[in-house]
Amino acid sequence: MNTVNLYIDTSDAMQSFMFKDHNGLTKYYLTELGKKGIAISDLATFFPSAKVPKPIPSNVTVTTIPGILTNFHDTAGDSQGGEQKYGTHVSGAIKYKNFVPAFLSALGDMNLTGKLFSVINNNSAHHVSYVLACHAFANHGRQGANQLVINFDQHHDHGSASNVNDAEIYITCTSWGQFLGRSDNGLQGCGYLALGVGTSGNKSHSKFYFGSSELSSRSAAVAKYGQFNTSNSDVYITVDRDFMKGSETKYGGGNYSKTEGWAEVKSCLGAIPLANLVGFDVCGLPTPGTEKICTPHHDYKANVTRAIEDISTIFGYVSAR
Repeated sequence: MNTVNLYIDTSDAMQSFMFKDHNGLTKYYLTELGKKGIAISDLATFFPSAKVPKPIPSNVTVTTIPGILTNFHDTAGDSQGGEQKYGTHVSGAIKYKNFVPAFLSALGDMNLTGKLFSVINNNSAHHVSYVLACHAFANHGRQGANQLVINFDQHHDHGSASNVNDAEIYITCTSWGQFLGRSDNGLQGCGYLALGVGTSGNKSHSKFYFGSSELSSRSAAVAKYGQFNTSNSDVYITVDRDFMKGSETKYGGGNYSKTEGWAEVKSCLGAIPLANLVGFDVCGLPTPGTEKICTPHHDYKANVTRAIEDISTIFGYVSAR
């Protein structure tokens, strides 16, 4: 696999002081990933105000998904009772009923062929991975197969809603894992495994979760995903770059160095060769002006170069699988 067939541009924040025009950064990613041998075949933008970058590579098909995030709430809502209103941290909060069906429909309208291997630019939109996973299991999973979503992330991303099936519930980037247990998404008792949680800067301090339950160790997490190394298992994997140090995402970086993070993903892929990998995404590019660590005084272009290196390396592991 040398094609990322969906690049999801979620924010007007992709303009930058390092790039001359509004869409310069998106174009830069597309161009530089192409130089790494990764061709991107589809570009989806889904903020109402998002602008399609032009010119773009001739092999890229552009799809705009207007309006579905009109009621999107970012972290500013925290100071306005976000915890009480949404039942969880509000980053990227949007009503499930306004977001998930519309996005799944848009993916269907794109007539994408084959499994989805995607890049999501902003990790405030990590709940897009939930939609991509639902699409992947529906289109490339098998009836009766064991299902698992693996999330490499500095955050748990599971949430703690009392009723995930509530018609008015909001889904966020910090709660989407719990929604795998929703009754109307077509999934079959899908498991959720979060690896590498924590921000201490030391991988030995990382935490691991299966659902909402903390596991005792990394070995326990490895054993858990090892149980899905069967021909009757369907697995979706998402990698939020913020579990690695120096990733300069909106949420900073995590416990794993670049090479440690790459090794964790490679090890995981190597441990489940019998499983059907239904889809894969990398989330969390360094977003100018919103990252916790990077400022205009840092070399932002170097951070973008690091992100491109992460994507090309990780997708290389997927290709070699």
